[in-house]
Amino acid sequence: MGNICHCTKQCLIWLDDPQSLGVEGTDKSLTEVIETLNSNKHASELPCFQDTGQLIYANAFRTLSLLLKSPWWQRVWTVQEVLLPLAATLIWGNMSVSWESFQTAAMYLIRHGTEYCPDLSQNLSLESQSVIDKFTTQVSTIYIIRRCSNSDPMECLWRFRLREATDLRDKVFGLLDLLPNLSLEDKAKDCYSIDIVELFHLHTRDLIRFDNSLKCMTRRRGESSNNLKVASWAAE
Repeated sequence: MGNICHCTKQCLIWLDDPQSLGVEGTDKSLTEVIETLNSNKHASELPCFQDTGQLIYANAFRTLSLLLKSPWWQRVWTVQEVLLPLAATLIWGNMSVSWESFQTAAMYLIRHGTEYCPDLSQNLSLESQSVIDKFTTQVSTIYIIRRCSNSDPMECLWRFRLREATDLRDKVFGLLDLLPNLSLEDKAKDCYSIDIVELFHLHTRDLIRFDNSLKCMTRRRGESSNNLKVASWAAE
């Protein structure tokens, strides 16, 4: 799949039918909010963050909340659909928006919420702020990997470790095309014929060799296990 994505000029990403979440149709005001956040104006100048505008755009933030519930955001294979093609477009029902616009909007909110307009959250309802926090977290995680996947495979693997996969081997194979500087041992390249536990062991050894350190052997605090018979030194 990685080769297909690499050769793709425009990837159309289907986020499922909104009706599967009980939504009759997508709200056009969400598209307006995304476009507005791409204007690079201060948040205080944008109607969606003003007292009167919040009432008008409240439904847009609720629609965004539902969009973020799409299973696409939780699957490990979907990451490369955004990172590898030249361009990508998110499609949800009758709404479509380019990934670049989505990303620009998220980074705008992060920038203005921390640097330029620190009181931005005070002008938002708790519901809207919660949606924005989830939105910026989901999108910025992928944005960050654009910059560091070539140099730090562990960062990429850890950031997407909680994404789901029907076959746990995809926790590795689903991200390998994002890590051009990391290659598995030859006997692990025959993908799905290899045992899951053996794959995790081989992958950990590759990470140790690449980083020339034992960093990958330290599980982050609070990290749960997949309950496999994986050696304590191996990264799951």
